[in-house]
Amino acid sequence: MRIFLLPLLGFLSAPMALAGLMFTLSDNGAGGIDVVGTGSGSITADKTDDTWEINKFQVDFIEDSFGTSIRHANTVTGTLTNTSTMVSVPVTQFSLDRDTGSMLEDDIRFKTDSIAFLTDHTFTFSLNATFDSSNAAFSDLIPGMTLDLGGGSDEIFGTTSLTVVPEPSAFLTSAMLGLFLLRRRKTTRLS
Repeated sequence: MRIFLLPLLGFLSAPMALAGLMFTLSDNGAGGIDVVGTGSGSITADKTDDTWEINKFQVDFIEDSFGTSIRHANTVTGTLTNTSTMVSVPVTQFSLDRDTGSMLEDDIRFKTDSIAFLTDHTFTFSLNATFDSSNAAFSDLIPGMTLDLGGGSDEIFGTTSLTVVPEPSAFLTSAMLGLFLLRRRKTTRLS
């Protein structure tokens, strides 16, 4: 039982302990993708921009079937706020991207109105986005969690975690299999 529960417990609790940005991608019930993003923390480098890309994830989260293209969410709402200057801008676009070339990287990016940050400024972030299944299917994602540790002049928000939540049916199947194997092991011991 420990073999099945420990990865599951780590999967469920790990994103809550991280600072910076956190994104959760889940099935929207129609085969598309719902995205929820939150975050807060200190900025790591001076930057004024309207396009924010996170592209150094440690593990790929997009299947090869996605192709090498950028896909924009069909609906997006959200806010990026510099809490040091009290300037807030709307999030106007959210995208998933699988790059071409020898270094295939899975990226996320979001666009806002232009906003300025200085090192050690603080920020808050919130996002809700939806991809229709004809635009980006949940089946194109790999369940699990990955991190981008940030750094450099591009990725100024610190650590970013991205979690692709397994479909409920896949999660339920795994749980049922674990319970079946536990019961079988218990029955074998009693015999």
